[in-house]
Amino acid sequence: MTILVIVSIVVISFLMYCKIYKKHIFDNVSYRCYFDDVEVYQGEDILFIEEVSNNKYLPMPWIKAEITTSKYLNFSEKCSAVTYKSRFVSSCYAIEGNKSIKREWNISASKRGVFSIESVVLTSCDIFGVNEVSKPIDNISTKVTVLPLEIDTPDIENTINEIVGEYQTKNSLLTDVFSMRGINEYTGHERLNRIHWKSSAKQSKLMVIDEDYTSDMKVIVYLYIQDNCEETIAEKTLSTACTIAVRLSKRDIPTKLDTNCNLSTNTSFGNGHALNIKRICAKLELSPKTYKVPKVQDNSMLIVVTPLQNRRLFKDFNYEHIILVRL
Repeated sequence: MTILVIVSIVVISFLMYCKIYKKHIFDNVSYRCYFDDVEVYQGEDILFIEEVSNNKYLPMPWIKAEITTSKYLNFSEKCSAVTYKSRFVSSCYAIEGNKSIKREWNISASKRGVFSIESVVLTSCDIFGVNEVSKPIDNISTKVTVLPLEIDTPDIENTINEIVGEYQTKNSLLTDVFSMRGINEYTGHERLNRIHWKSSAKQSKLMVIDEDYTSDMKVIVYLYIQDNCEETIAEKTLSTACTIAVRLSKRDIPTKLDTNCNLSTNTSFGNGHALNIKRICAKLELSPKTYKVPKVQDNSMLIVVTPLQNRRLFKDFNYEHIILVRL
């Protein structure tokens, strides 16, 4: 009889213990994850941080965080598995009452894009491993933008040099009478109405206004992708177009990156615009939305960057250069 009572007490205590754990295991438990930077380059190291806090007296002998993200974010192979488009990452913890744990992952991105943590599910159980309970974490909003890398090929370098030469030639044909670079000595070739009389009086010789050159010419780099383009060649085509547009912008040539994928930049130049081009390329989904010929004004140069090898397909494009991208 005594043994029966003891067994009954043990069973009842165990059932109550299991009920308490099952009901309160996630009370006052918080989880957050984030990247240490919001913008990196392809292949650059990223620090991914997880923080789990157990703000109650009841210990958590085992808790697992199951993370779903893009397969292009490279976590440790020992702790992750990859499907067609997603990567599943598991991390396990044991947390005492009123304690916190912080874990850091050194990861990298193998492809340009904007990547986020799609979902996180916490799973825990009691010390006997009997009652397993799961809880999804809401409002995971962390993301990282991975910028594409510039690439170097003879076609890119030759194209940029030709465009820079053409731009400087056309730019030097006209001068802006309202823009002055300085005052130089009269050589006999300048117009007489450009003589600066005050400077001439000071120097006791004729001095003329040196007008700045002006041109409203711009360059359009047009990325043209066809349906069902193989991913590797499509990404190389994007990197080629991005590199040309970025390097022209850095040389202070007004440049616009346009695509047949319903995404483009404005026309501008400088390092700030070059960075904006990379950000647009990071977001670009290589799915063609149109096959129309882009409208090009007389003061614009069009560069077509495409994986298509048949130039006759672009006979209606009024292009200055065409770059056929190959693997």
